[in-house]
Amino acid sequence: MSDTLRVLVVDDASFIRDLIKRALRSQLSGIQIDEANDGRRAQSMLNRNDYDLVLCDWEMPDVSGLDVLIELRQGEKDRQAERLPFIMVTSRGDKSHVTQAVEAGVSDYIGKPFTSDQLLRKVIRQLAKNHKATLQKMMGKSERSVSDQARSAANNSAAALMGGSPQPPKAAPAQDMGGASALMGGAAPAAAPVKETKAKVGRLKREVRADLRLPDVTFSALIEDLNLTQALLRVERQKRLPQLFEQAALDIDLGGERMARLNIFVFSLQATSTDFDCDSLLVNVRWTDEDPTKYEDLSRFIARVR
Repeated sequence: MSDTLRVLVVDDASFIRDLIKRALRSQLSGIQIDEANDGRRAQSMLNRNDYDLVLCDWEMPDVSGLDVLIELRQGEKDRQAERLPFIMVTSRGDKSHVTQAVEAGVSDYIGKPFTSDQLLRKVIRQLAKNHKATLQKMMGKSERSVSDQARSAANNSAAALMGGSPQPPKAAPAQDMGGASALMGGAAPAAAPVKETKAKVGRLKREVRADLRLPDVTFSALIEDLNLTQALLRVERQKRLPQLFEQAALDIDLGGERMARLNIFVFSLQATSTDFDCDSLLVNVRWTDEDPTKYEDLSRFIARVR
């Protein structure tokens, strides 16, 4: 029996790969993690190496996560090999999308954005099926504790894969954004008194709506400025506020039932007035996706609204 476990992490965004690696290493001492930045490399690595688990992004250029899964399952069928646990990671959570993954033989499914706890529950559940004793050693827990953690993930996983609601879904130079430069990454202007009025809206030619999706809450947002590296959002204040550097996803309504789904992180926050109970925030978010095909529609959209 091996003293450790080997996992393949596949995502075209290095930011997401790093998040996953940190989460796994925080709980699974000595885990061996290989990574691939695209689907074609993942296919090559799966053909050469033996893994105990695959965590794979769906939305990648050229060879998607679904393509990787389909080829893996066909190869296992040809060799009459045991199924390798495969967790699909995606920013899309619609039922038809989940159904495709189930039909292709996915073991589990997690939507972006996700928390470390959500990810670990899914991973532990899959690894516990065949490697409970090794997990016990790596986690420094009793076998019963490992079993309890694995069972705690089962209900959510079954709901996501079998028709319930899944987990909340998940290099062009920046343009000058004038008054938004401090929030959008430019040099901050000299400090000035904050007016007790709402920040101006209208940097774009027309209103653009989006959903800012955090792991446990979704904010309806008005996009005040936008380019190919980041966006400035106005969101209504809730009890739960976005956190700096928090992983999230942004769904931008491009019109005509088209949607841009981008993986992001929260870069900065600003109140819109000096009132302690101001009702809205300006949130600067920056893209983490490294797939150029994701930006084709977005680039055309930006040209229309700026």
